[in-house]
Amino acid sequence: MLESAPTSLLTGATLMLALAALAFATRARRHGKDQARRLDELLQAETARRQAAEHALDEAHARFAGLFELLPELLVLSTRDEGRLIDMNHNWTPLLGYRRDESLGRSGDDFGLWGGPDDAREIRAELRVGGTVSKRPVTLRRRDGSAVETLLSARPLQIGARSYVITAYRDITAELAAIRRLTESEARFAAIFNSAPCALSLTRMSDRGHVDANPAWEQLFGLDRHAVRDQSAIQLGLWVDLDEQRAVYARIASNEHVTQREVRLNLPGRQGIATCLISGRLLNVDGEECALWSVVDITELRRIQADIEDLNRTLEQRVAARTTELSSALDTLRQTQEELIRSDKMAALGSLVAGVAHELNTPIGNSVTIATTLAANAVEIGAQHAAGRLRRRDFDEHLEVTREATGLLVRSLSRAEELVRSFKQVAMDQTSEQRRRFELGGFLHEMAITLSPMVRNSPYVLEIAPLEALEMDSYPGALGQIFTNLLSNALLHAFDGRRHGNIRVTPRHTAPGWVEIRFDDDGNGIPAANLPRIFDPFFTTRLGKGGSGLGLHIVYNLATRILGGRVEVDSAPGRGSSFVLTLPCTAPAGATENALRPEADTPRTLNFEDVGPII
Repeated sequence: MLESAPTSLLTGATLMLALAALAFATRARRHGKDQARRLDELLQAETARRQAAEHALDEAHARFAGLFELLPELLVLSTRDEGRLIDMNHNWTPLLGYRRDESLGRSGDDFGLWGGPDDAREIRAELRVGGTVSKRPVTLRRRDGSAVETLLSARPLQIGARSYVITAYRDITAELAAIRRLTESEARFAAIFNSAPCALSLTRMSDRGHVDANPAWEQLFGLDRHAVRDQSAIQLGLWVDLDEQRAVYARIASNEHVTQREVRLNLPGRQGIATCLISGRLLNVDGEECALWSVVDITELRRIQADIEDLNRTLEQRVAARTTELSSALDTLRQTQEELIRSDKMAALGSLVAGVAHELNTPIGNSVTIATTLAANAVEIGAQHAAGRLRRRDFDEHLEVTREATGLLVRSLSRAEELVRSFKQVAMDQTSEQRRRFELGGFLHEMAITLSPMVRNSPYVLEIAPLEALEMDSYPGALGQIFTNLLSNALLHAFDGRRHGNIRVTPRHTAPGWVEIRFDDDGNGIPAANLPRIFDPFFTTRLGKGGSGLGLHIVYNLATRILGGRVEVDSAPGRGSSFVLTLPCTAPAGATENALRPEADTPRTLNFEDVGPII
């Protein structure tokens, strides 16, 4: 369409030239041959001139068309009045997404080429009076609805009698996006700069004058950042060592980074010298080289470090002194614990002696009574015999009474002998750590006999389950102490508030060389919170009511460190408790009484942090 306007003008000129030639030919015939020849020469000259003009116009048109297509901006040719699109260059489709053939002849308003209605009216009004529009921001819309930010420049164009408008659009979408990103980046930098907790400042490299500083810098140095603008740190007297400052600036000038360099600075707001860590790097700000600085005051940190170093110099002596104090306290605690353990054992043995003495009182008392009766009868029979008054019937009655009495006497003395023998064995075992061979079932039976006074006058029943003959090579004293402590623990804790209860001891052979002894009761049970602590020393729920807190601790030590086994407990409130001893039939060699003493490398040492509050 751009070519059609000038071409039509040339076609009209050629027609006018042909008509003139025809008129000249007609006149030539009228005026003679000479005049016709002159007219022919004139016509040829005019034709040559017209052809030259046409050729020049073609060249101008070609140059215009080439420039129209080669420019990087979008160019649109439209009629001035109607705004109808006459032509557009190759940028039309890539920029707006519309095909050229579907766009020609349509109004520019269909594509929003002059922005909104108000913008379009202003642009057309200015073009009608012959004015030009230069770099006016206009937002175009692509075919997909996305926005294209452009700068519009337009000017009127007259071709013949027709008025056109040539409009150029420069796409600035990417530029505006870059500007927005730059603005956002500058805003983020400013936000970080002003809200940073460490002191930040910006100085020019040319004269080292301050450009800006953040609030943390104002707080550190006690200066107003606006008041110090364009002043250097030397003018402000901030550097103690000027050679240090020159060295730092030299590194920054050579594009090196300064990282946490320790320097001494004057702080006018504090009236003193501070030890600071300074970091810096080169920055280009608005085309000018600047240095960005961060300053961290470590004066207090260095003071604390000096205090720590001073403390470390005397730490070894203080630790040694404290260690001596703790060792002495620990020895005292160990001695106290050993005394309590011995006292607890002796108290148990004393209770055993009292019980056995009570049990012996009945058979021995009966024996004394019977013996006294027999003696009295013997004296009476002797007197009757001496006086000659002894009758056979009296003698036979005396013999019958004597036989009955001696039978009672033998049974009472046998009971006493059994008690004494059992007590003697148990007492010997519990007062020594002698290792010997013994049969487990018989040992448990002897223990039941010896400890029967503990349950005889109570509503509780002790039962020993039968066991096939099982010989052990171990420490009966330790096992007897465990039996005694578990029975005492059950009587003291398990049946508190109960009118009756049962204690059952069940031994059984398990794996080859091992035996299991269960101590079960149907008492109150143990709360789950107490289970992890029941073997700890001094842990008791009946402090001041007969509980020392050492009974189960002794059980644990004897079972694990003398007998070479383990002890476990299973209990829950309301369903009783089960203590399970798992022991080797042959105890490990080398166990002595010292194994009862707490060692520093065992998990059952006295540790008040582990023991916690005593219930």
